[in-house]
Amino acid sequence: GYEVGSGLTLYVESGFGWTNYHSTGGLRLVQIPVLGGVTYNFGDLWGSVVQPYVGVAAGVANYLLQQDRNTISIGASEQKITNFAVEGLVGVNFRFSDSPVSIDIRAKYDHVFSDRDRGIGLESHDWNNIGIGGGVSYNFSL
Repeated sequence: GYEVGSGLTLYVESGFGWTNYHSTGGLRLVQIPVLGGVTYNFGDLWGSVVQPYVGVAAGVANYLLQQDRNTISIGASEQKITNFAVEGLVGVNFRFSDSPVSIDIRAKYDHVFSDRDRGIGLESHDWNNIGIGGGVSYNFSL
């Protein structure tokens, strides 16, 4: 993240993961989001080590339907898509004094918009994900 002041932080997020969406015999739905967003940190107002925040992001999400690590096809259509995605999140940072490093716990909701006019299979669905996670954050400013 990049702190711009007044409690605002700009960030870029990506990852790799999969779900057991309709999983049978090695079938899995792979997700690769690439998002940019902004968070508002309420902790700067309170001057506390515990800093709650809210945020929004937008970008693209890539989905691939794979069987045994190979992207599958339905008819002539390979089951992979890249569509517009939005994300809303709430979380808490636990900041170490005088350090850019913090522990981050968050809950988020992602929505990926489909292109229903184009397709079958993956293209015929909007995708929604709710997640809870944690990690280590590093914030820098110039």
